Amino acid sequence: MLVPLYAALLYKGMIYLFVKLFGRMPVDTSFEFHVNIRDVLFNLLYFIMITVLPMLSLLFI
Repeated sequence: MLVPLYAALLYKGMIYLFVKLFGRMPVDTSFEFHVNIRDVLFNLLYFIMITVLPMLSLLFI
């Protein structure tokens, strides 16, 4: 039950920062060819933080 909590808190935190910095919600960039680089970076950072960081934390437990 910790993984959904981590995912929800991470997403809410990243959305809060994105809206605070850019004044709008991020747009989903999957299967899009003309996208804003800020939206791509948001999605890429979320993907890395939701998959890689939990896997790396398992190495140190």
